[in-house]
Amino acid sequence: MKGRFPPEKLAKYPHMSIDDIPVWEKFLEEYANAYESFDYDVRVGEGEAPLPTLEPKYKEMARALTQKRIDAIGYREKEIWIFEVKPRAAISALGQIIAYAELYTRANPTTDFIIPAIVCTSIDSDIRKLMEDIKIQIFIV
Repeated sequence: MKGRFPPEKLAKYPHMSIDDIPVWEKFLEEYANAYESFDYDVRVGEGEAPLPTLEPKYKEMARALTQKRIDAIGYREKEIWIFEVKPRAAISALGQIIAYAELYTRANPTTDFIIPAIVCTSIDSDIRKLMEDIKIQIFIV
């Protein structure tokens, strides 16, 4: 098991918004058994450099707060699924999932196959076509 969390509903999902939780739990009801484990609130990217005047004990905290955060990562044999969860997926979800997959790959070189995916209850039709064209997986729950 690679991730910290089992493939099941949890009492709390780190950093996931209250609007995203029901969407994610519908996904888990249908697909959780396809994954070995999950991680949530995975920080990627370098974040912003903290102000030089900041006390040293707060510099790392300030940097961490500006890093990008992946909603969920699912692990399967030789596959790492990067999930963005939204009630309605639009252009922002497209940009987020592309960035998250790239930043994750840069920080975690692996031989596993990285699969970007959107989990939503509805999706903008233009954005859906773009996601399909560039091989982003879409789960409408």
